[in-house]
Amino acid sequence: MKKFFTKQLIYSLIAAAVFLTAACTNPVTQAAETDVSTAPGTGQVRISFTDGAARTIYPATVFDHYVYTFTRSGGTPEVKKPNGGVFTLETGSWTLAVEAYATSSSSSLAATGSTAAFTINEGQLTDNITVTLTPVVSEGQGDLSYTITYPAGATLGTLSFVPLGGGEATDLLSSASTGSGTITGTKTALNAGYYLISAALTKAGKTAGKSEVVHIYKNMTTDAALTFTSKDFTKDIPAAFTGTDPGLYIETAATPETGTDTLALALAWLQTNAADNTNYTILIGADESLPPWTLGGSPTGSTTAADGKTGIGITLKGKDSIREIQLSEPGSLFTVDSGVTLSLDHNISLKGISNNNVSLVWVNSGGTLELKDGAKISGNTANYSLGGGVYVEGTFTMEGGEISGNTADASYSGPSARSFSPGGGVYVGSGTFTMEGGEISGNTAAAYSSGSSAYSYSYGGGVYVYEGTFTMEGGEISGNTASSSSRSSAYSYSYGGGVYVYEGTFTMEGGEISGNTASSSSSSSYGSSSYGGGVYAGGTFTMEGGEISGNIASSSYSSYGGGVLVSSGTFTMEGGEISGNTASSYSSAVGGGVYISSGTFTMKGGTVYGNAGGAKANKLEESGTKLGVSLYKNYDTTAEYGDGLPIIAGIQTSTLYTDDTLTGHN
Repeated sequence: MKKFFTKQLIYSLIAAAVFLTAACTNPVTQAAETDVSTAPGTGQVRISFTDGAARTIYPATVFDHYVYTFTRSGGTPEVKKPNGGVFTLETGSWTLAVEAYATSSSSSLAATGSTAAFTINEGQLTDNITVTLTPVVSEGQGDLSYTITYPAGATLGTLSFVPLGGGEATDLLSSASTGSGTITGTKTALNAGYYLISAALTKAGKTAGKSEVVHIYKNMTTDAALTFTSKDFTKDIPAAFTGTDPGLYIETAATPETGTDTLALALAWLQTNAADNTNYTILIGADESLPPWTLGGSPTGSTTAADGKTGIGITLKGKDSIREIQLSEPGSLFTVDSGVTLSLDHNISLKGISNNNVSLVWVNSGGTLELKDGAKISGNTANYSLGGGVYVEGTFTMEGGEISGNTADASYSGPSARSFSPGGGVYVGSGTFTMEGGEISGNTAAAYSSGSSAYSYSYGGGVYVYEGTFTMEGGEISGNTASSSSRSSAYSYSYGGGVYVYEGTFTMEGGEISGNTASSSSSSSYGSSSYGGGVYAGGTFTMEGGEISGNIASSSYSSYGGGVLVSSGTFTMEGGEISGNTASSYSSAVGGGVYISSGTFTMKGGTVYGNAGGAKANKLEESGTKLGVSLYKNYDTTAEYGDGLPIIAGIQTSTLYTDDTLTGHN
């Protein structure tokens, strides 16, 4: 079984998908269109370009020209030009691919798009065909031109530019030109993609801040403008914290309580007053709505706390009862940068939004996240992104608490479309995730596609481990789903309802992985498969203890490994229990407990029993011996006991298994 994508491919697909959902100002302008007469056996089609709903800054200039390539069903591609704003085509079924160029040069391709099949009828105009242009983001560079306008008496404090989804921020202020009430500048040779420009100002004891998403196109210049008026300066500048709780506590201070009323004010105070190697606790007394904030790292604007500092600890607690911090706009509610530890303590609930494009909490390399009893991360849907709840490149320790109801979602339509959705609850990139307790439950990695030869892939409903390390010492991963579906001759595949390990390392010392599902469905008669209801091991999986039970791999066509599936990886079972798992499908179900597709399974301890998986559920090697342990392995793989004896019926004795139980043998 093959692995289906690389990290580079994921990022490029996500950046393209963000364009599909984030565009609002159409970068394409069309000439006025009029109908033209058609010859017998032909009809007309008018092409339009879609708009979105989110605030995004695009290049001020339109594309230089477009190349329209039409393909008739069963025919060859034809490049055509519009006449009076419409195209004349022969009757029949057609598809369209569009290329948009920034200049007259053939090397200046900036965006592409395509349509599903549409029908041309004789003598009729088809005018409901739309194309969404996807930016070329895997290569190329563009430029930024920016203007900040502000009233007399205002002072610009920070002006930053940072890639969306993570990356090093650029301080634009140091290289800008200052005029009377304006600041202007340019930034050249930027990689194509999405960025966030942010400005923070002060005036007469008040603060104001604005941010906008900026899209940099290959070979084009984007003009960004942020305009401030006196009405924007509404927030007081906290000279210091006064009063009692709720508020800010400096743990090393003799008198710890010097408070403020809101989390926003506390973070604003930390923006200018945080000291290296100091721990702060913010006690929150009421529910609050908050825009995305960055904690630590380089200065990145009005929503950055403790910027440029190291050794900073920030703990959030709710006073008396659960306090909910609601994300107010797309972005990560907290991005934890290098040098900062964010601890979510009791009575704190972080709540995401349904139309987000990134994880609710993003931990960069060098940053640390701690989740403790009574804390919760929930309700975030990351469209075309990595990890619905938490993304980890740094360090994440889950001592308790809950990560629930988050979704990594992707949906594409069109010929050869591809949808990827990794990590409904937690995505571990190259970082470290240690789960000591708590619950990861009810999260979903969902993918959908439609169109001829389209594919949808979902990975890790609970946890996705790319190259990083995941150690599970306790807690529960339950009720999560990796779900894929497709229509119109498309294909769908789901991997790891509970945990998916790509090339990383997963060590299970304790805890429970239960009630998770990898499910897939397709309108095609053979186009769906599910792999690993509990765990999909493509990297290294060591099970020293704990329980993998009650998980399901289900599909409308084929399913493999209700409990654990090993593909090009290594699974060493030293203890624990794999039981009550199921592989089920309409056509073929194999290995309800453990399925070794390729790689190595070594059983030194623990038990495998009571699993179910269709007609081949209990097959051991090619001998066909039936056992209820539901272990299945392909002919070219290795499955053996700790003493080197292979797991085949010919040498097994009653000391190794009894009835439907397979027991490890050292």
